Amino acid sequence: MLATAAVTTIGAHAQGAGAAGVHDATFPAVGESKELNILTGESVTLRWIDAGPDALIVGIGPVPAQGERLVRPPNDITYTLISGDGPATGFRSLDVFVRGRKGRGVGNPDFPPLTQYRTTVDGVVAGFAYPALVQRVYRYLQDTCGHEVESTHKPWEQDYTLWTNYAQPAATGLPKCVDQPSGLDAAKRPVSTAFFVRLIPAEKTESATTVEIGAVARFRYANEERWRSLEEPAHVKAFAEGLRRSLEAFK
Repeated sequence: MLATAAVTTIGAHAQGAGAAGVHDATFPAVGESKELNILTGESVTLRWIDAGPDALIVGIGPVPAQGERLVRPPNDITYTLISGDGPATGFRSLDVFVRGRKGRGVGNPDFPPLTQYRTTVDGVVAGFAYPALVQRVYRYLQDTCGHEVESTHKPWEQDYTLWTNYAQPAATGLPKCVDQPSGLDAAKRPVSTAFFVRLIPAEKTESATTVEIGAVARFRYANEERWRSLEEPAHVKAFAEGLRRSLEAFK
Protein backbone atom coordinates (compact mmCIF):
# COMPACT_ATOMS: atom_id res chain seq x y z
CA MET A 1 0.00 0.00 0.00
CA LEU A 2 1.39 3.37 -0.98
CA ALA A 3 1.88 6.01 1.70
CA THR A 4 1.88 8.95 -0.70
CA ALA A 5 0.90 9.59 -4.28
CA ALA A 6 1.82 12.12 -6.90
CA VAL A 7 -0.96 14.38 -8.16
CA THR A 8 -0.55 16.09 -11.51
CA THR A 9 -2.74 19.07 -12.39
CA ILE A 10 -3.55 19.86 -15.99
CA GLY A 11 -4.73 23.38 -16.81
CA ALA A 12 -8.07 24.04 -18.44
CA HIS A 13 -6.57 24.02 -21.92
CA ALA A 14 -3.06 22.81 -21.20
CA GLN A 15 -3.52 19.59 -23.13
CA GLY A 16 -4.77 21.34 -26.19
CA ALA A 17 -8.54 21.37 -26.34
CA GLY A 18 -9.24 21.79 -30.04
CA ALA A 19 -11.90 23.82 -31.81
CA ALA A 20 -14.49 21.27 -30.77
CA GLY A 21 -13.37 21.47 -27.13
CA VAL A 22 -11.84 17.99 -26.89
CA HIS A 23 -9.07 17.43 -24.34
CA ASP A 24 -6.55 14.59 -24.28
CA ALA A 25 -5.91 12.98 -20.88
CA THR A 26 -3.68 9.97 -20.29
CA PHE A 27 -4.11 8.02 -17.06
CA PRO A 28 -1.06 8.32 -14.79
CA ALA A 29 1.03 5.49 -13.42
CA VAL A 30 -0.43 3.05 -10.90
CA GLY A 31 -0.85 4.68 -7.50
CA GLU A 32 -0.99 8.20 -8.89
CA SER A 33 -3.75 10.65 -9.79
CA LYS A 34 -4.13 13.45 -12.28
CA GLU A 35 -6.45 16.47 -12.39
CA LEU A 36 -7.98 18.05 -15.49
CA ASN A 37 -10.04 21.25 -15.75
CA ILE A 38 -12.52 21.62 -18.60
CA LEU A 39 -15.51 23.80 -19.46
CA THR A 40 -19.14 22.71 -19.58
CA GLY A 41 -19.87 20.97 -22.88
CA GLU A 42 -16.26 20.02 -23.59
CA SER A 43 -15.13 16.43 -24.05
CA VAL A 44 -12.16 14.38 -22.90
CA THR A 45 -10.38 11.59 -24.72
CA LEU A 46 -9.25 9.19 -21.99
CA ARG A 47 -6.12 7.22 -22.93
CA TRP A 48 -4.34 4.41 -21.10
CA ILE A 49 -1.58 1.85 -21.65
CA ASP A 50 -0.25 -1.21 -19.82
CA ALA A 51 -3.48 -1.83 -17.90
CA GLY A 52 -3.16 -5.60 -18.21
CA PRO A 53 -6.01 -8.13 -18.35
CA ASP A 54 -9.35 -7.69 -16.55
CA ALA A 55 -9.00 -3.91 -16.41
CA LEU A 56 -11.95 -1.55 -16.19
CA ILE A 57 -12.78 2.10 -15.81
CA VAL A 58 -15.45 2.50 -13.16
CA GLY A 59 -18.72 3.60 -14.71
CA ILE A 60 -17.52 2.82 -18.24
CA GLY A 61 -16.85 -0.89 -17.99
CA PRO A 62 -14.17 -3.40 -18.98
CA VAL A 63 -11.42 -2.00 -21.18
CA PRO A 64 -8.48 -3.51 -23.09
CA ALA A 65 -4.92 -3.23 -21.82
CA GLN A 66 -4.41 -0.21 -24.07
CA GLY A 67 -6.94 2.11 -25.63
CA GLU A 68 -8.93 5.32 -25.52
CA ARG A 69 -12.51 6.46 -24.84
CA LEU A 70 -14.25 9.76 -25.58
CA VAL A 71 -16.40 11.10 -22.70
CA ARG A 72 -18.31 14.31 -22.04
CA PRO A 73 -18.85 14.64 -18.28
CA PRO A 74 -21.64 17.07 -17.28
CA ASN A 75 -20.31 17.40 -13.72
CA ASP A 76 -17.11 16.88 -11.75
CA ILE A 77 -16.18 13.22 -11.90
CA THR A 78 -13.34 10.85 -11.05
CA TYR A 79 -12.47 8.21 -13.64
CA THR A 80 -10.63 5.34 -11.95
CA LEU A 81 -8.80 2.68 -13.95
CA ILE A 82 -8.58 -0.53 -11.91
CA SER A 83 -6.48 -3.54 -12.88
CA GLY A 84 -5.14 -6.65 -11.19
CA ASP A 85 -6.55 -8.46 -8.18
CA GLY A 86 -5.86 -9.03 -4.49
CA PRO A 87 -2.62 -7.42 -3.34
CA ALA A 88 -1.73 -6.70 -6.96
CA THR A 89 -4.75 -4.44 -7.50
CA GLY A 90 -3.70 -1.17 -9.08
CA PHE A 91 -5.58 2.14 -9.18
CA ARG A 92 -5.03 5.12 -11.47
CA SER A 93 -7.30 8.13 -11.06
CA LEU A 94 -8.19 11.04 -13.32
CA ASP A 95 -10.23 13.83 -11.65
CA VAL A 96 -12.13 15.97 -14.16
CA PHE A 97 -13.45 19.29 -12.87
CA VAL A 98 -16.15 20.89 -15.01
CA ARG A 99 -16.21 24.68 -14.80
CA GLY A 100 -19.52 26.41 -15.43
CA ARG A 101 -21.47 23.21 -14.79
CA LYS A 102 -25.16 23.35 -14.01
CA GLY A 103 -27.23 21.14 -11.75
CA ARG A 104 -25.68 18.51 -9.53
CA GLY A 105 -22.36 19.31 -7.92
CA VAL A 106 -20.46 19.04 -4.67
CA GLY A 107 -22.72 19.41 -1.67
CA ASN A 108 -25.91 18.53 -3.53
CA PRO A 109 -28.50 17.49 -0.91
CA ASP A 110 -29.67 14.62 -3.11
CA PHE A 111 -26.42 12.87 -2.14
CA PRO A 112 -26.13 12.50 1.64
CA PRO A 113 -22.61 12.98 3.02
CA LEU A 114 -20.76 9.81 3.93
CA THR A 115 -20.81 10.82 7.59
CA GLN A 116 -24.55 10.10 7.70
CA TYR A 117 -24.15 6.38 7.01
CA ARG A 118 -24.19 4.90 10.49
CA THR A 119 -25.54 1.36 10.16
CA THR A 120 -23.30 -1.11 8.38
CA VAL A 121 -23.15 -4.74 7.42
CA ASP A 122 -19.79 -6.39 6.84
CA GLY A 123 -19.10 -9.45 4.74
CA VAL A 124 -16.72 -11.13 2.33
CA VAL A 125 -17.29 -11.75 -1.37
CA ALA A 126 -15.21 -14.44 -3.05
CA GLY A 127 -14.95 -15.63 -6.64
CA PHE A 128 -14.66 -12.22 -8.31
CA ALA A 129 -11.64 -10.44 -9.66
CA TYR A 130 -11.66 -7.08 -7.89
CA PRO A 131 -12.24 -4.91 -11.00
CA ALA A 132 -15.21 -7.06 -12.04
CA LEU A 133 -16.71 -6.81 -8.56
CA VAL A 134 -16.46 -3.02 -8.50
CA GLN A 135 -18.16 -2.79 -11.87
CA ARG A 136 -20.90 -5.22 -10.88
CA VAL A 137 -21.73 -3.27 -7.71
CA TYR A 138 -21.75 -0.01 -9.69
CA ARG A 139 -24.17 -1.45 -12.24
CA TYR A 140 -26.38 -2.91 -9.52
CA LEU A 141 -26.73 0.47 -7.82
CA GLN A 142 -27.34 2.28 -11.09
CA ASP A 143 -29.30 -0.13 -13.29
CA THR A 144 -31.11 -2.38 -10.82
CA CYS A 145 -31.70 0.04 -7.95
CA GLY A 146 -32.19 3.12 -10.12
CA HIS A 147 -29.79 5.40 -8.24
CA GLU A 148 -27.33 7.93 -9.48
CA VAL A 149 -23.90 6.77 -8.30
CA GLU A 150 -20.80 8.62 -7.22
CA SER A 151 -17.55 7.03 -6.13
CA THR A 152 -14.19 7.88 -4.72
CA HIS A 153 -10.77 6.36 -4.34
CA LYS A 154 -7.55 7.81 -2.99
CA PRO A 155 -4.58 6.48 -4.97
CA TRP A 156 -2.60 5.64 -1.84
CA GLU A 157 -5.46 3.56 -0.41
CA GLN A 158 -6.85 0.21 -1.49
CA ASP A 159 -10.54 0.57 -0.69
CA TYR A 160 -13.05 1.86 -3.21
CA THR A 161 -16.29 3.50 -2.07
CA LEU A 162 -19.50 3.94 -4.04
CA TRP A 163 -22.50 5.89 -2.76
CA THR A 164 -25.83 6.96 -4.16
CA ASN A 165 -28.39 9.71 -4.21
CA TYR A 166 -31.71 9.25 -2.44
CA ALA A 167 -34.18 6.98 -4.22
CA GLN A 168 -37.68 8.39 -3.97
CA PRO A 169 -40.30 5.88 -5.13
CA ALA A 170 -43.84 6.82 -4.19
CA ALA A 171 -45.06 3.59 -2.62
CA THR A 172 -42.55 2.36 -0.02
CA GLY A 173 -39.75 4.90 0.07
CA LEU A 174 -37.32 2.17 -0.95
CA PRO A 175 -35.51 1.68 -4.26
CA LYS A 176 -36.92 -1.00 -6.55
CA CYS A 177 -34.09 -3.41 -5.71
CA VAL A 178 -35.03 -3.62 -2.00
CA ASP A 179 -38.06 -5.39 -0.56
CA GLN A 180 -39.95 -3.64 2.22
CA PRO A 181 -38.39 -4.87 5.49
CA SER A 182 -40.77 -6.18 8.11
CA GLY A 183 -41.06 -4.85 11.66
CA LEU A 184 -40.63 -1.16 10.86
CA ASP A 185 -42.27 1.54 12.93
CA ALA A 186 -45.21 2.65 10.76
CA ALA A 187 -44.79 6.24 11.95
CA LYS A 188 -41.22 6.24 10.63
CA ARG A 189 -41.80 4.80 7.19
CA PRO A 190 -39.01 6.28 5.07
CA VAL A 191 -39.73 8.20 1.91
CA SER A 192 -36.27 7.86 0.41
CA THR A 193 -33.16 5.80 0.99
CA ALA A 194 -29.51 6.03 -0.07
CA PHE A 195 -26.74 3.44 0.17
CA PHE A 196 -22.99 3.18 0.19
CA VAL A 197 -20.75 0.19 -0.53
CA ARG A 198 -17.08 0.09 0.41
CA LEU A 199 -14.95 -2.60 -1.26
CA ILE A 200 -11.55 -3.57 0.14
CA PRO A 201 -9.37 -5.97 -1.89
CA ALA A 202 -7.96 -9.11 -0.35
CA GLU A 203 -4.52 -8.91 1.22
CA LYS A 204 -3.78 -12.48 0.14
CA THR A 205 -3.72 -14.00 -3.31
CA GLU A 206 -7.26 -15.43 -3.43
CA SER A 207 -10.06 -13.36 -4.95
CA ALA A 208 -11.90 -12.38 -1.78
CA THR A 209 -13.03 -8.86 -1.07
CA THR A 210 -14.22 -7.35 2.20
CA VAL A 211 -17.50 -5.51 1.70
CA GLU A 212 -18.98 -2.89 3.99
CA ILE A 213 -22.55 -1.74 3.31
CA GLY A 214 -24.41 1.16 4.85
CA ALA A 215 -27.65 3.06 4.33
CA VAL A 216 -29.33 6.27 5.38
CA ALA A 217 -33.05 6.90 5.04
CA ARG A 218 -35.08 10.08 5.27
CA PHE A 219 -38.51 10.21 6.88
CA ARG A 220 -40.91 12.66 8.46
CA TYR A 221 -43.88 12.36 10.74
CA ALA A 222 -47.29 13.13 9.30
CA ASN A 223 -47.56 16.47 11.11
CA GLU A 224 -44.03 17.66 10.31
CA GLU A 225 -42.45 19.40 7.38
CA ARG A 226 -38.79 18.73 8.14
CA TRP A 227 -36.88 15.59 7.18
CA ARG A 228 -35.23 13.38 9.75
CA SER A 229 -32.44 10.81 9.31
CA LEU A 230 -33.40 7.24 10.06
CA GLU A 231 -30.78 4.68 11.05
CA GLU A 232 -32.62 1.46 10.40
CA PRO A 233 -30.67 -1.82 10.22
CA ALA A 234 -33.53 -3.49 8.35
CA HIS A 235 -32.89 -1.33 5.29
CA VAL A 236 -29.22 -2.22 5.23
CA LYS A 237 -29.92 -5.93 5.59
CA ALA A 238 -32.58 -5.87 2.86
CA PHE A 239 -30.22 -4.10 0.48
CA ALA A 240 -27.32 -6.43 1.34
CA GLU A 241 -29.48 -9.46 0.62
CA GLY A 242 -30.50 -8.09 -2.77
CA LEU A 243 -26.89 -7.34 -3.65
CA ARG A 244 -25.83 -10.82 -2.55
CA ARG A 245 -28.44 -12.44 -4.80
CA SER A 246 -27.31 -10.29 -7.71
CA LEU A 247 -23.66 -11.28 -7.24
CA GLU A 248 -24.54 -14.96 -6.97
CA ALA A 249 -26.50 -14.78 -10.22
CA PHE A 250 -23.59 -13.05 -11.93
CA LYS A 251 -21.04 -15.76 -11.15
